[in-house]
Amino acid sequence: GNSGGAGSQLVYFKDCETGERLAAQRKTMAELVRSYQARFPSIVVRGHRDWPGVNKACPSFDVRAWIAAGMN
Repeated sequence: GNSGGAGSQLVYFKDCETGERLAAQRKTMAELVRSYQARFPSIVVRGHRDWPGVNKACPSFDVRAWIAAGMN
């Protein structure tokens, strides 16, 4: 659960032909995550699938790797 904390959910749409997040969405998502990281230095950023006890495939990319690669 999210006991004692706060949560935020980002929703995005994929390009119907490629299955990829759209460039503007990637840029906005990176800006939002960076702003949260600046405001809350100990924030945990994960994909839905990465939370304990969740059996889902979303998002369809590795959030931890995306952040480590500079959110490009």
